Amino acid sequence: MKNFLQKLFAAIFNSQYIVRNPYINFVAFNEYRRTTIFKKLISLGTGSILYPEATVYNNSNDPRKIIVGTETHIKGELNVFGYGGKITIGNNTYIGKDSRIWSGDSVTIGNDVLISHGCNIIDTNSHEMNAFERAERSKEIFISGHWKTKGSVQTSPIIIEDYAWISFNVAILKGVTIGKGSIIGAGSVVVSNIPEWCFAAGNPAKVIRHLNEEERMKNPTQK
Repeated sequence: MKNFLQKLFAAIFNSQYIVRNPYINFVAFNEYRRTTIFKKLISLGTGSILYPEATVYNNSNDPRKIIVGTETHIKGELNVFGYGGKITIGNNTYIGKDSRIWSGDSVTIGNDVLISHGCNIIDTNSHEMNAFERAERSKEIFISGHWKTKGSVQTSPIIIEDYAWISFNVAILKGVTIGKGSIIGAGSVVVSNIPEWCFAAGNPAKVIRHLNEEERMKNPTQK
């Protein structure tokens, strides 16, 4: 296996130095993956960055299904299923490391949104509720790849509005809208809509309080 990987890297990068240095192997391969593979699967706006730890799975192979605005920073995983789905991310937004955005319907994330590390934003149940159907369809994935038809999998859009902040290890499930400027506390599970300009937390997440004027869109340097 080691010899195979060395030959693979040598073929890709044609550099004996890279083959001898495991750290550079990792960095160079991730750079190759981002620039050669991932960027063909995504519509990336001016100034936006896919970091080395970012991953893109676009099972539709249509870059119009993953649209990223300008000056946005992505360190997590974007995944559009083959049977449907679309991810739209606005401007000046951040997707943290190990966060996953999976879409079988649509996930829309606004401008100036902060999504911390370890979050899961998934607009689909991913599998069927019927046990027999779930077992049979799961076999299909390993035999012929991910499904091109949705079957009875339940999906519903997710919307995260401008200026929202999603703290670490939050799960946002299908059909949820998070209002403008709202904050979701660490480790929360969001299963229903959260209004704008509030702090919500828990499992299931509930509104703890509404944000005051100083915590909203007011420039603290202005009087």
